[in-house]
Amino acid sequence: MAAETITSLDRVLKEYYPAGGIVNQLNIDTFLLDKVEKAKRFQNVGGRYLYKPARFGLSGAVGPRAEDTALPTPQTATFDDIQIPIKFHYGVVQVTGPVMAVSKSDKHAFAEALALTMDGMYDEFRLVANIMLYGWSSGILGVVSSVSGAVITLKDDINPINWFYEGQRLSVYDSDEVTIDAGVTDPINVTDVNLVDKKITVNSGTSIDANDVLVIASGLNNAPEGLLSTIDDSTYKTTYFGISRSTRSRWKSFVSPAAPTKYGALAASRRAITGNLLQTALDSQRVRAGASRPIDQIISSLGVRRAYWNSLSPDRRFDSAIYDGGWEMLKYSNGDRTIPWFGDEFCPRYTLFGLYTGTVPAGKGKKSDKIQDEEVLAIYEALAPDWDSSTGSEMKQVYSGAAFVDSVGAFLKWYFNFGSCRPNVHMRVDDLLES
Repeated sequence: MAAETITSLDRVLKEYYPAGGIVNQLNIDTFLLDKVEKAKRFQNVGGRYLYKPARFGLSGAVGPRAEDTALPTPQTATFDDIQIPIKFHYGVVQVTGPVMAVSKSDKHAFAEALALTMDGMYDEFRLVANIMLYGWSSGILGVVSSVSGAVITLKDDINPINWFYEGQRLSVYDSDEVTIDAGVTDPINVTDVNLVDKKITVNSGTSIDANDVLVIASGLNNAPEGLLSTIDDSTYKTTYFGISRSTRSRWKSFVSPAAPTKYGALAASRRAITGNLLQTALDSQRVRAGASRPIDQIISSLGVRRAYWNSLSPDRRFDSAIYDGGWEMLKYSNGDRTIPWFGDEFCPRYTLFGLYTGTVPAGKGKKSDKIQDEEVLAIYEALAPDWDSSTGSEMKQVYSGAAFVDSVGAFLKWYFNFGSCRPNVHMRVDDLLES
């Protein structure tokens, strides 16, 4: 664990600065996390799994008969057990005593060092959670295309460059996504992110190979489920919440194209997004979910949303509006319903998600029947995000072996998972051209 020292915080330990605080240069927006936090949270009190029954078939004991003949033979419906594992998300800070002593007054610092460090950690904690909610529980952030010294060029796949940030710590795995690269010090640190050229600079890169995968440090397969594994047909996750999609076809979401390429198709195979393509996806989701559970929100990469906008003829209009929290959205008309369409720079590239969130009226002008919380996208939570105070205080004395160190530390923790207990009410369209 690396503690903040007088040297590392030298830039903020000045004699006087005007009011206004630290000017953040990073994009730490958390659109998806903000949205799903409003969903129902299930408390898991009994262990590391939340169990729910799922019905995959009816009894079959129904049918017409001739007069005065035997009634249908009683049968049992088909059920399976949904098992939602709890994942563990942490953030750690440590500050030395001298730093706290020399930064207590605004005359000596922008902000009191401990508060500055804890606030920054909270932002990063939420940022990483938001990134993971778009993924598929692997913790994988990108695939290496080439390396020049310490500069890594990332492949042109679905992973947005926004998934990387300065100060981030990564583990490097071989292309098998199982074996850590033996020639690379673990972890490596990101020192610069080139948003235009999709390149990152790390503190050591000479032994990194093409097709290596970059993973959240120590996070391989420890992340919560995300949209790519929840809204899936087995491309990213064959077994989801303990149920195999190879044996339970209704556990699959509608995904177009069928069995798409993991990480996205090559540029030559990407498709223009059209009204027909989108409407076909919406209709296919309806076959699975029913008219009472329509897609009521769309999330895509900014490039996909822009490509569709550009495809519209001059006499057609795409209405825009401002959503709660200041998020801008477009509106797609689907029959008698209007679906808000959000673009997010953290959303996988070349990808569009259609979500059922239970927020729109259904049926004959009436509100939907009581929404089954397990069907919508939700956070399944055993412990809400908070600073650990199990010892009676958020701040804890730091030790080096058996000796005290003039430092204090604190850590954030969140025990949770994310997803849906009915993935077939959502849809995904892959391999789309961006504008």
